[in-house]
Amino acid sequence: MLTRTSGKIRWDDAFLPGYTLSFVYRGQALSAVRTGSRTRELHFAPGSFFALPSGQHWNELESSGSVDAVTIDLQGSVSEHPDLGRLRTPWFRDAMVSDLCFATLHEHAMADGADVLRAECLGHELVARLCQLAHEVRGAAMFSRPLLNRHQQRRTQDLIATERMDRLSVGALAKEAGLASSQFALSFRNTFGRSVHRYVMDARLARARELLACGNTPLAEIAYETGFASQSHFTTAFGRTFGRTPDSYRRSKGLPSPTSSNQPKGSPDAVGGDRV
Repeated sequence: MLTRTSGKIRWDDAFLPGYTLSFVYRGQALSAVRTGSRTRELHFAPGSFFALPSGQHWNELESSGSVDAVTIDLQGSVSEHPDLGRLRTPWFRDAMVSDLCFATLHEHAMADGADVLRAECLGHELVARLCQLAHEVRGAAMFSRPLLNRHQQRRTQDLIATERMDRLSVGALAKEAGLASSQFALSFRNTFGRSVHRYVMDARLARARELLACGNTPLAEIAYETGFASQSHFTTAFGRTFGRTPDSYRRSKGLPSPTSSNQPKGSPDAVGGDRV
């Protein structure tokens, strides 16, 4: 959820029923929070975020300034990750959380081709990082850098290579590796140097490039076969990675573009459904 706070605002006796995280991506604001006899001043600027656990209460909050923020509901993750409830310091700056929140904001802004797998990866990696911060805040020993062992790597790569790409999910891959989803997402990034989404996207595009180079299969059919949400989503992703459109790539291989624009039966462009 995107929110905007402008001007001077005041909340009295506020009580939060659910766990939320708000990340400021534009603007600045100065807030004074009073709880009992204690008052703290907080300065919010781009890149800062605040975690508000369920049950958070203050007697008075007064804020001036204007900020745009993305608010993420994490209440559903608290039952699986109790450590999140310990993250009670109200203001942070963290490079990894910032990167993940900006990526979430970008995903939200996409008018076409929103990627379910990408959104799932971002959510799990964000939860994993917040759990690490919760331990650091309360003085616990810092987590070691989690990695997938060789067996987990092999099983994960085999599943990505053999499973239809539209059926892949972080949950399914994590189950295969015997890990919780958030732990798996972070371990995968540490092991392979990229997120699950980026790894799968690279595999999709490699397969799409093979199909483009060996025939005149319609682009809509290639998009469907490689698990993209639509032909336009496929074209955008291909262009961002290779710097040219799929048609341009096919022509560079001396192959003509398909003369027929008929879409394959059951393709996402034909039935109007989004795919991972």
